[in-house]
Amino acid sequence: GTRPRRAVGQRWPQVDIEKVVSGRVLYSRDVVVPGMLYGSVVHPARVQARLVAVDQAAAMSVPGVVKVVVDTDRSLVGVIADNPFVLPKARAALAPQWGGGLPLDQATLDEQLDVNRAAAQDAFQHTAVSHGDITEGARIAIKTLGARYRSPMYAHGAMEPRAAVASVTEDRVEVWTGSQDPWLVQSVIAKLLKRSRDAVRLHNQRLGGAFGGRTLCQAAVEAAWLSNAVQRPVRVEWSREEEFRHNHVLPQFSHRIRAGFDAKGRVSFWTHDFVSCPIMFGSPLIPRYLQWALDSFATDEGTMRNAVPPYALPNHRLRFSARRTAIATGAWRGLGAAPNTFANESAMDELAHLARQDPLEWRLQHVPADQPRLKRVLQKVAEMSRWGSTLPKGLGRGIACAIYKQRSYVATVVEVEVDASARRVHVRRVYCAHDCGLVVSPDQVAAQIEGNVAWGCSMSLLEGAKLKGGQLTASNYHDYPVLRHADMPEVEIALIESSDPPSGAGEIALVPMPAAIANAVYAATGARLRDLPLAL
Repeated sequence: GTRPRRAVGQRWPQVDIEKVVSGRVLYSRDVVVPGMLYGSVVHPARVQARLVAVDQAAAMSVPGVVKVVVDTDRSLVGVIADNPFVLPKARAALAPQWGGGLPLDQATLDEQLDVNRAAAQDAFQHTAVSHGDITEGARIAIKTLGARYRSPMYAHGAMEPRAAVASVTEDRVEVWTGSQDPWLVQSVIAKLLKRSRDAVRLHNQRLGGAFGGRTLCQAAVEAAWLSNAVQRPVRVEWSREEEFRHNHVLPQFSHRIRAGFDAKGRVSFWTHDFVSCPIMFGSPLIPRYLQWALDSFATDEGTMRNAVPPYALPNHRLRFSARRTAIATGAWRGLGAAPNTFANESAMDELAHLARQDPLEWRLQHVPADQPRLKRVLQKVAEMSRWGSTLPKGLGRGIACAIYKQRSYVATVVEVEVDASARRVHVRRVYCAHDCGLVVSPDQVAAQIEGNVAWGCSMSLLEGAKLKGGQLTASNYHDYPVLRHADMPEVEIALIESSDPPSGAGEIALVPMPAAIANAVYAATGARLRDLPLAL
């Protein structure tokens, strides 16, 4: 017979957890190198602004300042000091003057990325799906839905702002930082310093949260640039304000779905247009000379992620544009999966109610025969949540599901309580049925799910970055609220036993959360909310 597994599938303590909670794990800003100086780079006051003038003499007069570094061609100015406490005063003394730039505001960005405007001009870069006969599907539809769904920009706002130490000399480059892709950081620094990649040695530290926000660690590049100017080690630490204002964001999405169902109660056609920005090909990572070619001919899989619903749709067209704006956009947990699923699963819910069918049964009858795992998680989460049982007034249940990267399966039921007088939605309970193949570490997978649930509540009810005067307006958690402990729902998890290979659990449970919450609000109130964050 087969031998019992001693590690795979068993619950065992994480080897680093005690060190993490007791503060004995080193992060980037904990690194100390002999002879280390401290640096800071001043970022432009608005997007695409150019550095016009800077008062180097005033900054150099601040006690402790070692050097001011200016690169007018790239509009960079930085200051280096022998202690970090003089950096704010030195930055202020620089009094940089910025010219040009784009004083973009949120209304202008909304117009640039409005799906209705794109549809009126028939201006979509890509047709991702086109099969069947849309005209015939619409003709036989007995009822149709037409709706627009929108989600905002999302900031990372990491609890641990990025930091790095770089030591650059004539014959050696060493960098200590925390990145999701240390090889990318190594390559960028090598190109900056005109060194071979092998000449750059990178020590990657533990990350205090990444989720797409630390693919490129800008602090490491800035530290290398400043260190090269003095040929001594330099530490650069971003403030939380810099994290909010100068890191990339997940772009906003604007969707339009038109769909209908026939007399048999099946979707007869589905057209979906949407507009967003590049994510995989986001501006922080792609040179300008390549951007046009990528935007015109390549499909940005990050922007497209989960845009195709996991259902049998006989007459289906999906068009989209990943338009580049002046705002730096890139990866954020799940990339486009949650915004796209929000549109798809909200529309499926609306169709179910139009057809006067139970939202769970509506989904089950549209699950393709070759997707038994999706059907299984839907049935399991219905069992867990006692789907169909009566709830008191003011409470509602919503359901949503997804297949992530065609490998992992999730279905979620959310129970919300709505206080109409206070215009407040509180997520009370979340039930999650999760199939990510063979589960190696159940505790870690459960922790990932709980984290995704918290993230999903936060992005659905609270978060959203805005633009004013060419700059992101949020500067800290007081003007970019995130979910707090008191509002964390109870979470019940079912991990589906599977003999399929492990397929990943990091981002899956986030994907259906916004739609499930919106669908629950509708069940509780009859109000259909189509914009994130959800507001009564």
